[in-house]
Amino acid sequence: MLKKVISMALSMCLLVESVPLACYAENSTTSTYSISSEKENEDNDILDIASITAVSPKTVNDVLAQHKFTIDKIGHCFAAERGNDLADKIKGKNTRVVGDNNIKNGPDRLIINRDGTKTFIQDKYYGDITQGINACFENDVFRYIDGEGKPMIIEVPSDQYVDAVELMKTKISEGKIPGVTDPEKANTLVKKGALS
Repeated sequence: MLKKVISMALSMCLLVESVPLACYAENSTTSTYSISSEKENEDNDILDIASITAVSPKTVNDVLAQHKFTIDKIGHCFAAERGNDLADKIKGKNTRVVGDNNIKNGPDRLIINRDGTKTFIQDKYYGDITQGINACFENDVFRYIDGEGKPMIIEVPSDQYVDAVELMKTKISEGKIPGVTDPEKANTLVKKGALS
């Protein structure tokens, strides 16, 4: 019984947060109402929400996945990962979002190329491209290195691409990217995203 109560409470918390408050307003044409009938309606609503969630576990996952997009200051980054992933799929690429595992300095997306090689991508969608490029460095060293020791590709908003390449050239000439010494390689390290 306790598990059911906890399950219903958790389901309510997740679903209530994603439903606009106006949905909870009650339209009543009469000026009097019964407290017991209000309580019954409330109990039925809780049971309906809990039963929908119980019947479809995917619902909870969908609610949690959509909640990521509403997180202040970083929700747009999650949306950019999904949007760029979809754009690459439309282009026929074998791609998927892998950043949901939150591994430190891990990739956000993976593209499996036709020859079987893997391309790891880190999305950096910031309002200011200087912040985006600077976020790629920790203690003045490039932090996104794949399992083979190569730098991952940094995907930036399409309208910030030119500035991102210039900033990356500067970082390369300052020796901040291990294994990369030619500033002209910046255009291979920075990818123009499908979104702005």
